[in-house]
Parts: sequence; structure tokens; C-alpha cells
Amino acid sequence: MDRAELNGMIDEVRRLLDERLRVRGRSLSRQLRRAGRMLPRRLRRDARALVEAQSLTGHPTLGLMLDRTRLGAAHRRLVEHLEAIDPVEARKTRVIRLAATIALNLLIVAGLLVAVLVWRGFL
Repeated sequence: MDRAELNGMIDEVRRLLDERLRVRGRSLSRQLRRAGRMLPRRLRRDARALVEAQSLTGHPTLGLMLDRTRLGAAHRRLVEHLEAIDPVEARKTRVIRLAATIALNLLIVAGLLVAVLVWRGFL
């Protein structure tokens, strides 16, 4: 696998991480650190394989030992997963989860307040 082909794969994954997950960074490894658990474990492993392969392509002997089918499959899985993500829907989901968390916390605090007032004899 030559360096240009691998860099094309990595650039596509980086672009999708930026567009779909809003994860920015100077390199794919930095984007992966920032993405954290937004990517499933298997896909993080696939992305790390691409990063490791990028460092090996500069070496004349080790570059020849790269498994093209494994890297191609890792790239395909990453792209399929990232293209399936709808950024607008993900943003809506985050807002709804935040609102639900706030509402639940308010209910718990109100319940505790009523319990304390009853316990103290004010109600």
C-alpha cells in the first residue's frame, strides 16, 4: 500500500469525523483521542490501525508488510459508520437528554424538599 492511497483513506476518515461528530484535530490520532467513546471500541481499534500504518509507510521494508485488505476493511467500516451518523439528529438527542436529566434532578430535589418539610412538621 503506497503512502498516497493510505493518506487518502485517512483524510476521508478525518473529514467525516469533523463533519459528523464535530471532532477536530491536527491529526487522526488527536481526533481519535478527542472522539473518545463517540466511536465504538472496534472502530477506534480500526482507526488506530490506520494511524499505525501511516507511520509504517515511510519505512521501505515495513511499508511492504502492511495488510491492504485489513486496512481497506477498517477504512470501509469507519466510513460506513460515520456516514450513517446524522449530525442534526445527534444534536437533538443530546439536547433532549440534557433536558430530561435536568427535569429528573428537579423532581428529585422537589421530592426531597417535600420530604424534609413533612419530616419537620411544616406540611
